[in-house]
Amino acid sequence: MKIGWKWVAAWVVCCIVLVINAWSSLSSLVDDAFISGRYALLAESGFGFVYNAETMPIEGFSNPLWTAWLSMAMKWGLPIHQTMVWSGVVCGMLALACLMWLTCRILETTDVRLAVLPALLLAIDPHFGVVISNGLESALYMAMVFGALAGVGMKANATRAAWGVWVGLLCACRPEGLLVMGLVLLFDVLPRPPRRMGSYLSVATAAVPVGLLWVWRLWNYGAWLPNTASAKATMAWADLMWKHWVYLRPDWYFWVGWLVLVGVAVWLGNRTWRVGGLLCLVLALVAVAGQVYLWMPGARLLLTPMALGFVLLAAPLLHARRGVRRSWAVVLCMAVALLFLSPVRGKILRQDWVHSVQPDNPALLAALHLREHAPPGTTLAIRDAGVVAFGAGAEMTVFELHPRALTQLHEEGADAKILEYTPVNPDIFVFTSNREKRQSLYYGPERALWNRTTAGYRYMGRVYQHHHRYYDVLVREELKIPSFPDEWITNRALRLSAHNPPVSP
Repeated sequence: MKIGWKWVAAWVVCCIVLVINAWSSLSSLVDDAFISGRYALLAESGFGFVYNAETMPIEGFSNPLWTAWLSMAMKWGLPIHQTMVWSGVVCGMLALACLMWLTCRILETTDVRLAVLPALLLAIDPHFGVVISNGLESALYMAMVFGALAGVGMKANATRAAWGVWVGLLCACRPEGLLVMGLVLLFDVLPRPPRRMGSYLSVATAAVPVGLLWVWRLWNYGAWLPNTASAKATMAWADLMWKHWVYLRPDWYFWVGWLVLVGVAVWLGNRTWRVGGLLCLVLALVAVAGQVYLWMPGARLLLTPMALGFVLLAAPLLHARRGVRRSWAVVLCMAVALLFLSPVRGKILRQDWVHSVQPDNPALLAALHLREHAPPGTTLAIRDAGVVAFGAGAEMTVFELHPRALTQLHEEGADAKILEYTPVNPDIFVFTSNREKRQSLYYGPERALWNRTTAGYRYMGRVYQHHHRYYDVLVREELKIPSFPDEWITNRALRLSAHNPPVSP
């Protein structure tokens, strides 16, 4: 495919639309992004990709390529918050370019108007605007998937070797990258006669990064898959489906509309092996997303199949009858207008704003304060593994108080053994509350941990992170950590009636 000025101009327009779409979300990050940030911080500090320097290494992140990039950025002195946000935006722009290339390859056309349609739909989609700036690997993964699919069927052996490496790196983006890699290589091999060596060359080069990743994973963590797989994949199916419905209910008409349009497009469009293979991949990715609890703003795991569905929407514009093409073009124009003007945009942006971490939020400032004044080797116990744990720094050992802790092993899918691996008297307790004025401990494991303590603690106050997420900070009296500034503290609402009530400063 030749890339002319029309192609570049169309891509630039999509990038401008994307930046405008994402502008209001550029200051927010999800808490889980700082889990990768902490692993990157430990790696940059010389401890390797571990969550704690002094405990057994566990792969509590599912994005090695993204985490490695964050570690490099830290070594170069780049600020972590801006690096996460703008790296996502750049990867989002790359994803748009790869999606345009993919559209041309799937539909076997050089018409820029067709190529730009899926990219424009993706750039306008508020879900994508939220997700590219949330601090995680989603945009990078989408760009890698689109580029991998676009390269199916290339002829030159040198190009196919490089493409094979690209496909193999999907495994380092996300765990389901292994499934996508297999399907992409299958789509590449099946339509080609066995005598063509290019397909086998691609398979061989794809195996190189996969093999290196597995060797590194086995050497460091003793496992084939990241610990996140066992931590997230044990929820009962009925409970998981109910949570999916609750999560998608605010904008259900968007997803239903997308599903209906894709179904009609497949019925009207050209039924080639490329289109059929793409449809199979869409269904497979939706099924994979359905196995994970979707809680983050933007429905990030559904964005990749959604964007591939946008490619299928362009198919009827190529080979259908003239009247059908005109009618379908009108339908898609209406879809673009509704996507831009629909109330779903406001709902998604509000959800992102209240459930994401803003820069210099009090929880992060409090963690940095603890990091500055606590001695090396201090132990900290907290339910959430992200912002506070990252701010606490590489020399503080953090124990995650979550039944589905990403940084703790789950033997046969069981809950983490919180009472066994957490010290009886950690130096710092950070209790999680879901309400600003709640007086009691909200989570059962935290109550159990507090009831068995024997040391004296000083209550530093309650600090805010994001909507329905507050932290009560208690420190051992002998640490002599200065009090938080009053402007960081929401209130001092916590009241503990256990045997060892904290002493307020």
